Amino acid sequence: MQVKGVHHSLVIYAGSVSDLHTVTWGKDGVSVGAVCTLSSLKEEMERAAREMEAERTRGYQALLQTLQCLAGKQIRNMATIGVNILSANPKYDLNSVLAALDCTLQVQSKENGTREITLNEELFTGFGKTALRPDEVLLSIDIPYSKPAQRREFAFSIVNAGMKVVFRKGSNKVESLNIYYGGVGPTLVKVGHTCQKLVGQCVD
Repeated sequence: MQVKGVHHSLVIYAGSVSDLHTVTWGKDGVSVGAVCTLSSLKEEMERAAREMEAERTRGYQALLQTLQCLAGKQIRNMATIGVNILSANPKYDLNSVLAALDCTLQVQSKENGTREITLNEELFTGFGKTALRPDEVLLSIDIPYSKPAQRREFAFSIVNAGMKVVFRKGSNKVESLNIYYGGVGPTLVKVGHTCQKLVGQCVD
């Protein structure tokens, strides 16, 4: 098989590996297997929004809002969260939202074992390229507990954004801020300078 000009003599189908489909809820959030479909992820976010307290699921509600208008149902039934992330296409909506939610990736290789990678702008080294080593595979995505604009069903957005702001307890002062944009360049873009300037500011 030839993909992006590179010939692959051996292609392994991982869709039957049950561990890669597993969705596990824990005290810090949810761990989603890399081959979990977007439809399955959407169902999990719907259940979380329905059964858990709103304070813990704000990020999941933002993710759910994105999933509800991401492509069509047929695509969501086949597309997986792992491929969506590692395709490293800035027009894909999920990366900017997942980055804003401080998600991490669990990757593994035979030689180096398992390591954790933060999903941020440093993960994406170019269009269609990531910081994963050639021998590493994505096992799962960790989405911790904690609104992009609505649109109709399109396969791609023009520009997408993921944002998260945390206020200092009992005040309107910004304690931390993450803002990511996709579709404005070859990789995911974090407006780090703006975030730094706004931390410590009070919002009226």
